[in-house]
Amino acid sequence: MTQPARTTWLLLGSVLLVSGAIWFLDLFAPIRTTGRPPEGRIVPFPEPEITGLSVQTGTLSVELQRDADTWILVSPVQAPADTFRVGQIFDQLLVMMRGETISRREQKELGLTPADYGLDTPRASITIHTGDTAETIRFGRAAPVGADLYVMIDGKPEILSTQTRILDLLPATLTGWRDRTLFTGNPIQIRRLEIQRRDGPLHLARIEGGGWILEKPVRGRTADDAVDRLLMDLFSFRVDDYIAESMAASALYGLDEPTAQITLYSARHPGGETILIGRPVDNLPGKHYAARRGSNEVFAVGADLLTLVQQPTLSFRDRRLVRLQPREIHGLTLEQTNRTIVLARQPDSDQWMIESPRQVAADASQVQQVLDVLATARIEAFLEPLESEREALGLQPPLYAIHVFNTPAADLRPATPAGQIIQFGTLASNGLLHASVPGETSVYLVSADLLEHIPFAAVRYRSPQIFSIRQDELRGLRLTIGDTTNGVDFGSEGPAPYPADHQLQLDTVKATVSQLQQLTAQTLVEEDPKSLAPYGLDKPFASLQITLSGGAGISKTLAMGRGKGPSLYATVLGTDLVFTLPWEVVEILTAPLSIPPAIPVPPPGPASEDAPETDDG
Repeated sequence: MTQPARTTWLLLGSVLLVSGAIWFLDLFAPIRTTGRPPEGRIVPFPEPEITGLSVQTGTLSVELQRDADTWILVSPVQAPADTFRVGQIFDQLLVMMRGETISRREQKELGLTPADYGLDTPRASITIHTGDTAETIRFGRAAPVGADLYVMIDGKPEILSTQTRILDLLPATLTGWRDRTLFTGNPIQIRRLEIQRRDGPLHLARIEGGGWILEKPVRGRTADDAVDRLLMDLFSFRVDDYIAESMAASALYGLDEPTAQITLYSARHPGGETILIGRPVDNLPGKHYAARRGSNEVFAVGADLLTLVQQPTLSFRDRRLVRLQPREIHGLTLEQTNRTIVLARQPDSDQWMIESPRQVAADASQVQQVLDVLATARIEAFLEPLESEREALGLQPPLYAIHVFNTPAADLRPATPAGQIIQFGTLASNGLLHASVPGETSVYLVSADLLEHIPFAAVRYRSPQIFSIRQDELRGLRLTIGDTTNGVDFGSEGPAPYPADHQLQLDTVKATVSQLQQLTAQTLVEEDPKSLAPYGLDKPFASLQITLSGGAGISKTLAMGRGKGPSLYATVLGTDLVFTLPWEVVEILTAPLSIPPAIPVPPPGPASEDAPETDDG
């Protein structure tokens, strides 16, 4: 298909899609006109002119006043109406169209009266009010065939049929007409939540970024998802029934000393919207009396509401020791006594550097292990000690401290505000570890295994890679064991033995070079040792000098000391690190690179007749 043709089909498809959407919306949207009502509509008034409704069903009569897009009950009580329900009824009125018309003459000829259509005692009557006029529609029985309903307009003799489901929407009780919303607005607008209950207060405040903080009964972090669920559940509750229009007998309902009190603060209600919950309703099992502060109405709510707000404070506490996920952590400081380790993630990378005590590459896998341990650490229990008791718990000052940073920072000091500080103290009698977070009054109990997986020695974070050497950087190798030295030189004409009269061991050279290209320590033992003697490195049994070219440096010497089980202590002379190498690697690195030439052995001469006999005869 050519490009112009493809474009034409795309444009045609777009037009059809938009046209279909307009048709669909027009078909199912309520009829709201701004001018004259459409031909055949039963309600004769333009929709904007309608100001109210009066509805009579059986013994129940209600009057409603329209206020823009909301509805208000004005009789028999003055209260907000269920705007959604009234809106549905209003929309049904506007779409009622004339079907069959039975004139007075036809009624007379058939010997029928409005009573035969159920219109003498209608099932319902609705009066539509405008500014200065009103019109009442009576709803009778259903037609014997089809889904039509007979209706009649007061003051007009004809009987009409129409298709409508309006009678199904009319509430049977006054409560059904009333707004049963318990809390107005929506959960995301709530800035603060206060619950007073018999076992103590629960105060929660939204913080910048959308999370929550616990303010009472103690100050601490919250499980944000638990608070969000609480709010969603609160907004799902509705008034079950309206009991009284006066709070004069509040003690009768248990509202003078409520069992619980819920206050939600928002921009819409800066002073708070408060619901009081009283005693159980005598004749309504599973219901409690309730009221809205500032209103005289007493209503009933489900007992589940009381159960909801009486959840223990622990249900809303954050049991994560560290709130940040590993990918959100850009830096760490680990403090023990007078030692501090500073680790920093490289920008836009998963690589890490040790910034202090000295700047060297970090082992990213070791840092990731620490991040994973912190992310999965759980708070097992909460304590509320006095400030004077913190010293006995090893928290003032702390024995250990970890600061996690959630923003990249060049200067990762504990005073940097971004992130979170966790302090660790002594073991509790139950074997758990005391921990705390500055600014939070609680002391946490966490698993003592936590610190076993978080090293506080800088050497444990160093990269285990000792050498990363390209073959083209190598200029020579010298292996010294005892008083003998052998080696190889790499030149433009290929490898040559050292000394020159030695025989080159090419397979050994290849194996040695392969190890040196990515030499990795088995374990990192110590930084800045006071003495190399304990490791046998003051007088190494073997050393391998590596001569390099260009920017890689002049030479490096790998010294190998005494053995330690399946490994051997080693160091690179001139550096600060002692490490171990496995024996299988040591065997490769200490194999001769060249060997002395063979000493010729003269052939034996002819046997002498005078040669002495040997013991062998």
